[in-house]
Amino acid sequence: MSLDQDLLIRINQGWADPGLDFLFGWISEQLWFSLPLLLGLLIWLRRQYHHNGVKLWLLLILTVIMGDMLGNLLKAWFAMPRPCFDLFDLLRPPGGGAPRQCDAAFTGMPSNHALNFFAVTALLAYATRRVGLSGLFLLISLAVALSRIYLAKHYPSQVLAGAVIGALFGWAFAWLGLRSFDFGRYFLQAAATQQGGIDAAQGPSPVAPRQHWLGPWEGGEPNPLLVWLPPALCLLGLLAIAVTGSNQVLFQQWNRLGLLSGDPLWSNLTLLGDTLVALVLLAPVVRRRPEMLKAVLLAVLFASLWVHILKPLFDLPRPLAVLGPEQVHLIGKALYRHSFPSGHTTTAFALAGVYVLSRVHPLLSITALGLAVLVGLSRAAVGAHWPLDILAGAFGGWLSVVLAMRLAHIGNWRPGRWTLLGVLAVLGGCALTLLFSRDLGYPQAIPLQMLIGLFGLVYLVSGIREVWNGSR
Repeated sequence: MSLDQDLLIRINQGWADPGLDFLFGWISEQLWFSLPLLLGLLIWLRRQYHHNGVKLWLLLILTVIMGDMLGNLLKAWFAMPRPCFDLFDLLRPPGGGAPRQCDAAFTGMPSNHALNFFAVTALLAYATRRVGLSGLFLLISLAVALSRIYLAKHYPSQVLAGAVIGALFGWAFAWLGLRSFDFGRYFLQAAATQQGGIDAAQGPSPVAPRQHWLGPWEGGEPNPLLVWLPPALCLLGLLAIAVTGSNQVLFQQWNRLGLLSGDPLWSNLTLLGDTLVALVLLAPVVRRRPEMLKAVLLAVLFASLWVHILKPLFDLPRPLAVLGPEQVHLIGKALYRHSFPSGHTTTAFALAGVYVLSRVHPLLSITALGLAVLVGLSRAAVGAHWPLDILAGAFGGWLSVVLAMRLAHIGNWRPGRWTLLGVLAVLGGCALTLLFSRDLGYPQAIPLQMLIGLFGLVYLVSGIREVWNGSR
């Protein structure tokens, strides 16, 4: 028996106690422990830092979402079983009863509980520099990590890996996030004041406007590598697959991701490539950078033409039609025709291109690009597209934005207030549709669909009020 297994059994059996069964079972619950904890943290941050505290909390939520996705991807990569599958007959179920396998995903490296809690702790420690708050969340994170071992949901090594990855991920997200968003300067200045870098009596000194890592688009291409690298990589990938004939082999490898990490992850990821969802997620660009509206509309047009012209032109069969249901792990509805190119991937890379090249925020740009890659992978994981379809979709989506950016500088058209109000209203209608009336084909992603619709609606209503009041 390995040291990992021995330590697990010592904690699971040697610490057996009804009180610990209840305590560790409670703090492992997302609904009854994590959610009230996050709501309590929101209230505290709001009282301490006002609107900046709410924005920090939203950054924290984004960190948790991205950290959870990272953990699930690593689970699929390592494919290491949980102890409640591997050693269930040697373990003590909490509360007694017969030994049984756990009702969780099969893979357990790393622990997402540990990853997310340590990411939150690292982010709060970096942003607030409050010893009491950081110490409290460190103790909570340690207790949650220990609970995963006590309940035999994870091996100690899986929990340790989750804690280390989470701490690094939370620190990196905090470092990048506070430098990407305007509210982050408040926390950076406060930290400098505590460390003696700013005279507390004079208050925080003015901070120079942040410089985007892309630089200005106007006047040329300051970073052509970033502009042309994504489509170049797609072309190289298309050529490599065509030459080696590895399209089917790659699909089967990528499709296996759904089996390893569970259907909900890939259902939620593939939802982000839906046109309605992408339109709602364009709202921050339209609201914060209204001068980009012409480029955004052109990008939507070009991406739509890329998909709707090529799909019927090639009319290639999808994996389900070629391999049959016995060789394809299917998530969502069955699709058989119009495989090339992937519409979801085209949409996701068009959305990412708008965020990157419009310079809304570095953090949002990196997040959008990373999610676009995952959306592309998800189209194979759900059994809907070949790798060639995915690469062609990414190529077309990104080039649609590059072409739109070029053409948008021709002429002097700028949106008036009624045009901007009309576009925001249309996007608000898309958010309403997501919230109330449309199933996008992936039932496991309906909660995320409704959440995007709700936040999009609130954000767009606020934007409409802002434009309307500013126009009076």
